Amino acid sequence: MLEKDVWSKVNRKLKAAVCSRIESGRTEKGIPDVFIQGLGNDVWVELKNETTHVKGKESVKVHWRSGQIAWAWRYAKAHCDKKCTYTIVQYADAIIIIPMTERVCSIIEDNYVPLLYTKIIMNDDWKDFDLTKYLLS
Repeated sequence: MLEKDVWSKVNRKLKAAVCSRIESGRTEKGIPDVFIQGLGNDVWVELKNETTHVKGKESVKVHWRSGQIAWAWRYAKAHCDKKCTYTIVQYADAIIIIPMTERVCSIIEDNYVPLLYTKIIMNDDWKDFDLTKYLLS
């Protein structure tokens, strides 16, 4: 699965929101892939695709590019964690949502994130998961 396939899965779930894909190459270094507005809120979302499994692990690796974690950390800090950006990662067996708060950004080491700080949705449960409510409430 490619990142564009992850975008298709996410976009189909966000019916109550306005989504703008950011892929210009001219934006600030580290800026996320998608800006979402809806339900009186707005968030940024970075999309990732990984080929490994989540089940049975305590932490997972996410292949962030240079500047992406720093951008999320600055955004969370500037908004006192009242607004944050998310990273949504498709793994072989699950989708995880990482809230890129100051706390989470500060504990990411070598691009590994403890699953304790994520929302894990197994692939079989994705169809019933309310992504709009989760991200924008």
